Order: sequence, then C-alpha cells, then structure tokens
Amino acid sequence: MRLLLFFVFGFVSIPLARSQDLIVTKTNDSIHCKITKVKSDHIYFVFKKNDRYENTLIDRAEVLSYKQGFFGNKEIPKDSIPGYEKYPRRLLSLGGGLSYDPGRRNPAFLSGFDDYLRDLRSGYTFGGDYSYFLNKTWGVGITANFFKTNANLEDVSGTDDIGNTVISTLSNEIRVFYVGPSMALRFMNKTQRNAFIWNTSIGYIDYQDTY
Repeated sequence: MRLLLFFVFGFVSIPLARSQDLIVTKTNDSIHCKITKVKSDHIYFVFKKNDRYENTLIDRAEVLSYKQGFFGNKEIPKDSIPGYEKYPRRLLSLGGGLSYDPGRRNPAFLSGFDDYLRDLRSGYTFGGDYSYFLNKTWGVGITANFFKTNANLEDVSGTDDIGNTVISTLSNEIRVFYVGPSMALRFMNKTQRNAFIWNTSIGYIDYQDTY
C-alpha cells in the first residue's frame, strides 16, 4: 500500500435565473410566477404570497396560455425559491487523456534502454472526483484515477541462468489505480458566479507491472 497526495483544480459556473413568467387561466386570472417545470398534465411554478415564495402547481386543463420570460425586466430572487441552495452542494467531475510519469528511476535499472523506459513513462489516464460541500467553502468526497502504459522491444539479446546467449522480446504493461477520500476547497469570485475548486486527496495506490 502506498500513499499519494493528489491535487485537482477546476472551475465551475453557477447559473443565475432571470425574468418572470406568466400563466393565464381559463377564468382569465393572471399569475405572475417562475415556472420550474412543464409536464403534459401540470405546470409547476413558484409565486409570491404574503411576502413569501411558495411552490405549487396547476392543472394544464385550467390553463388558457403561459409564457416563460414574459416579464423580462423582473425576476424572482432565486434564493427565495423554497428548497433553493445558493451554492451547489454536489460536484462531479470526470477527465482523461494522455499523461506522463515524471518520477525518477534507478540509473542502474535497464542501463542502455533509455528509449524503452521513456516509452513506459507515457500513457493515458482517466478518473473522476465527487465532492459534497458542507458549506460555501468546505467539502468532502472521493477521488479515483487510473493510469496505463506499455512498451515492447523485439530481438533483445541477453544471457540465461547458465550463461547461454538468448534472443527474446522485452515488454512491460504497467497499470496504476488510485482511490481515496478527498477534501475540497471552493473559492468564489467577486460576482459569486464562478468558483475555483481545489481537491486534495490521500489514499491507496495499486501498482501492477506485467512483463
């Protein structure tokens, strides 16, 4: 078992809802609201009642017409919507691509096979992070990452255990899997619309070298 300190950086954007919608009933009542969902049988919306915002729905059979974004210069504060959280609690990120292992190697290991060892440093990786934020800044989660590389060299000469010269193929396939708990830090910008995410993780590495 090995320990690894793993860092992940990222940017996220927090959407802002604008405008206000209009629903007109068949009894000619006008409802100024924010429509949250439209289905075949009901329209779900938020409206202001006695200085409070409430969630409700209306049967489509009672609706004459509706228009989203009808009042372009008005908006219901998103943080007034029941159940709304200003800062997202959950963050899932996935990534992958080409990668390079910058680690040092023993100079005595496979001396003269620098090109072969260089091929083993390059490979591909993919992984993901899941974070749950306890508040605006701090979160906890889990990080996982997989790295794979291989190299192959034909007609390599050497000696066997009794000193005979043999010609063989040199090959290696390396797989590295990492998983561990993580801690996330979220830094909001001045407009509170974007965030910089820093993930730090320490956990378990499984290393396999097939040759």
